[in-house]
Amino acid sequence: MAPPIPPETVQLLPPELQAQIPLYDENLQPNLYAADAICLVAAYIAVTLRLYARRLKVQPLGWDDYMILVALLFTTVFVSLCIFVAAYGMGRHTIVTVLEHPERSVPFAKATLAAGVIYNPALVCTKISILLLYHRLFPGKRLKWACVGVGTFTIAYSITAIMTNIFQCVPVESNWDTTITPHCVDLGAELVAVSSLNVVTDAAILCLPMPIIWRLKTSFRRKLQLTSMFLLGIFVVAVSIIRVTYVSGVSFSDGFWVNTFPSMWSVVESCVAIVAACLPTLRPVFNLLIHGDPEGSTRQKGTSGGPPDRNIVTIGGHSIPMKNVPLQGTNRSNTLAVSQDPSQLGSSFERLRDNDGY
Repeated sequence: MAPPIPPETVQLLPPELQAQIPLYDENLQPNLYAADAICLVAAYIAVTLRLYARRLKVQPLGWDDYMILVALLFTTVFVSLCIFVAAYGMGRHTIVTVLEHPERSVPFAKATLAAGVIYNPALVCTKISILLLYHRLFPGKRLKWACVGVGTFTIAYSITAIMTNIFQCVPVESNWDTTITPHCVDLGAELVAVSSLNVVTDAAILCLPMPIIWRLKTSFRRKLQLTSMFLLGIFVVAVSIIRVTYVSGVSFSDGFWVNTFPSMWSVVESCVAIVAACLPTLRPVFNLLIHGDPEGSTRQKGTSGGPPDRNIVTIGGHSIPMKNVPLQGTNRSNTLAVSQDPSQLGSSFERLRDNDGY
């Protein structure tokens, strides 16, 4: 129950705080703690399984793996700041902090500013990791240039968003020092713009590998499986859209309460993005769980007790005996061939190429 507020104290409160008195007991902090903990644990599990998949295939880490580790680091800092601001008042109405813990206002404002700044690097590193994964799996020139273009655009608007968050009010100290007269930009419009760009880039990244997948010489069923696996990132797009609806209602009159859901969905978005970025790399783990072998059902056993045949597994999931791979100098016109890059052999996906640049 809310403590009784003396009438003389109520009279000193501004009208917006007086209107919050009937809402004094509302509390969303348990929701914030639960969402932050569950999402961060899910992100750590996904990255751990990704590294385990690499170990199962006896492969060194690639640039996409290193980038997802950087993304996890930024996301950990971001979620930690969100937990901190929850402990310092987020999820309660502003009147609670004003009356019970006025000393928390300055640390809360500083941590909120820091969280807004860290949020963008966490997301952009995850997106760059996905683009680097595409670059490793699909060696076609057109896709490579598309990845470079999308990545450059993503980095550019993320840097702009970071600078806008830092200098949303100048001088920066005015964000927590009420004695300084600030000059602020329309942060609400900036949040909506950046969130909308996140949705657009997420959708673009999802669509990039689709033309190549559907041009693979494999069964329709396998194409659907690959498409479904890469399109699991559609959940990130859905979360980004939900977040846009909440940040559009961002408020500074009762920021401790109204900004609760934007904070929560920002955590969900950054963590789900990491999980989605890791899912395409986990096939060896799933094969180990289902078939008891990282190669799954595609491993071909030798006959008469001999060693297993050496096969190459394409991205389409087909096993190609080494004896069927064309020798150097063989006509390869209008065919898809397996890359001879030794660093890629043994991967859960093999690089493919054809004559028209994909």
